[in-house]
Amino acid sequence: MQLFETMRLEGGVFPRLSYHKNRMKTSCQQLGFDFNETSWDALVYKLVETYSVGAFRVKILVDANGTFDYVVAELTTKVNFTAKLIQTSNNISESVIVNKTTDRTHLDHN
Repeated sequence: MQLFETMRLEGGVFPRLSYHKNRMKTSCQQLGFDFNETSWDALVYKLVETYSVGAFRVKILVDANGTFDYVVAELTTKVNFTAKLIQTSNNISESVIVNKTTDRTHLDHN
């Protein structure tokens, strides 16, 4: 299982970067994952330098050992999205719901 944070990167700027960093750091603490701020900052710098032109969806992932990975995709021009609420079972760990993890078995996507 990994934690992840999804952010917008546009024109070499991550809006609300400190919010995203604090959210990831807090989730790491709650789940007992290592979080190295220097590694986070270095990855963010690399992404800003590499994707300085255009608009992107960036997903930064971290595993329990504190190893970061990322996925970058161009932002879609789609303006309308649909979602459907579904009832979940009660046997889902709250930490999986509260923290953004790659354990998404409780979600159903079309």
